Amino acid sequence: MSWYLRQAEDGKADVAYFLGLQYERGIRRGGAEQARRWFEEAARRGHPQAAFRIAADLWPGDGNATPEDAERARELFAVASGGGLAQAAYNLAVMAERGAGGQIDLEIADAAYRKAARG
Repeated sequence: MSWYLRQAEDGKADVAYFLGLQYERGIRRGGAEQARRWFEEAARRGHPQAAFRIAADLWPGDGNATPEDAERARELFAVASGGGLAQAAYNLAVMAERGAGGQIDLEIADAAYRKAARG
């Protein structure tokens, strides 16, 4: 087992995200399934970029997400926003304003729009 795999399995979110990128880009064999596995692991541990990637896949913003996917995407956009990603804050604001993935919450929407604007 490689050092990277050991570190990722031991809970290192940055390493899990890095592995996801390697699988996604074909540097490691395993493809999209393995990439998703490691992005999920990194997101579960609070990695903002991983959370954003998964959320964006779950909620493309076109109205076609299932209610369960939209709810999970909203949670993950909140994680990514908390990690400083302005695009995640914007997506969270849009979801909160529209009630996608949960109730309409204009307070969350306002705070998230402000956070997005600050970058």
